Amino acid sequence: MENEILFNLQNITLEIAVMSFVVFALTMVIKIPIKRATSKLEEAKRKSYNTLIILIPLLLALLACFVYYGLVFGGNCFEYVLKNFITVYILATFIYAVYQRMVIVIKGMKTSLKIDPALAKDVVKYLKSSIREINHTLKDEKKGLSKISKRLNELYKIRATVEMNVALQEVTPLGELDTKIAVLKAQQTAKHEALSRAEINLKKYKEKLFSKKSTKNK
Repeated sequence: MENEILFNLQNITLEIAVMSFVVFALTMVIKIPIKRATSKLEEAKRKSYNTLIILIPLLLALLACFVYYGLVFGGNCFEYVLKNFITVYILATFIYAVYQRMVIVIKGMKTSLKIDPALAKDVVKYLKSSIREINHTLKDEKKGLSKISKRLNELYKIRATVEMNVALQEVTPLGELDTKIAVLKAQQTAKHEALSRAEINLKKYKEKLFSKKSTKNK
């Protein structure tokens, strides 16, 4: 299919280009009343009617070729019509696709430039609330981490003492101490990861808050 399209577009002449633009322009004009007439229909019916738009440039390309080559070659125009109307149709469709893409991009740019003040205010409020919550979480996590670190140091000292005293090992087995140390180390690692995530989120929300305020001031 791609090779066929490229083959048809290889030898575009000035008259084919002009006819393609005419077909594109007429298609845009004709589709306006069709869109308006079908806008209030159910979605399924509207889509089925709108598929007719696909046939419009094909019929217009055939008509344009008949008119142009009929004026130039008279009764001998059929060969030129059959040879070139597909090329006119493909080029007109390509122009239409480029136009539609440009419209989407331009609309997207306009939408991104419009800022709803109420929405911006809510976003800023949400970001500030999130920052407060994260700061509170950071304080709690740091307190918890400090307690775990303190308890680990105590257990390391106890283990070192027990390891040097066989009598104490009967009362407090090293395996039991190692289990407690392993649990606390796992909790310590989890706290470190939670702190890291909270700090990343805090930085992200602060950057967004600064960005929203800068946009609002503009």
